[in-house]
Amino acid sequence: MNETIEITETIIEEEVVVQAEQTEIAEDILVDAERIEQTVALDMYFGTYVDCVTYCVVNVVGKYVELVNVNLMQYGEEIRLEPQCYTLPDGCILVDTEKPTFCEYAGRPGYIIPIWNGTQWTEDATASEITQWEVEHPAPQPTTAEVRAKRDKLLTATDWTQTLDAPISPASREAMRVYRQALRDITEQENFPADVVFPVEPVMEKAIPDPIDNAVDIMIGGEDNA
Repeated sequence: MNETIEITETIIEEEVVVQAEQTEIAEDILVDAERIEQTVALDMYFGTYVDCVTYCVVNVVGKYVELVNVNLMQYGEEIRLEPQCYTLPDGCILVDTEKPTFCEYAGRPGYIIPIWNGTQWTEDATASEITQWEVEHPAPQPTTAEVRAKRDKLLTATDWTQTLDAPISPASREAMRVYRQALRDITEQENFPADVVFPVEPVMEKAIPDPIDNAVDIMIGGEDNA
């Protein structure tokens, strides 16, 4: 009789344990389901980053505006395009294509802008219209300050050639002296500053023997060429 009672109690205890384990498993499943639901909800709200690509921005008539970086974001099953640090102007759209090649023009902004026709870039003007436009919109003339600044930069870059220990031949030092004087004289040109012709920097020859190499040889105990 006692054995029967013990067996019955053991069975009851095992059932209780099984029920507890099943309850725990059910609770874990519920927690996981809630976590998944929350993750999906967050993804739907904030989106998940997928990739970064470049898109062309075109306006309402298809004219190219600029190139921007765009994040591909996934919201649920939907992929959205979100430009980085850029607000798409009214009427403009993003086009997944390479940046167009512009007509060469040296003038100020306002050159002929390519147009996207839905499949490719096209010019919005004929060659003759472009030529006429360039005639009517000449390139801005350089200012005196701009030309002088360029000249001064070239002079500074070649100051070292006029030092006594410059590692160049005497002929090269003289050629550089003439070149530098021509730079100083550009202000005397007839069309200064609108149309200045800068002198061509001469090719320099290494000194024989090179003073720097000679000094290094002496310092490291090499042959004394003095």
